[in-house]
Amino acid sequence: MTASILVVDDESTTQDALGVFLETEGYRVATAGSGEEALTRIEEQEFDVIVADVVMPGVGGLEVLERSLAR
Repeated sequence: MTASILVVDDESTTQDALGVFLETEGYRVATAGSGEEALTRIEEQEFDVIVADVVMPGVGGLEVLERSLAR
């Protein structure tokens, strides 16, 4: 079974680069450009790993991780 990873970053170049790298390593990757978008994706799908930028406008990466654990 291939792990699914959610990459959350408000900088699209970082988000895209990390997403492409992880896909070439064989992982299923979804991306989100904000904490709010990440929370929506987490409601829709389960992820094995979440890689999140800590400092983002609005909902930051730590809050995304805390709320995903509470779910």
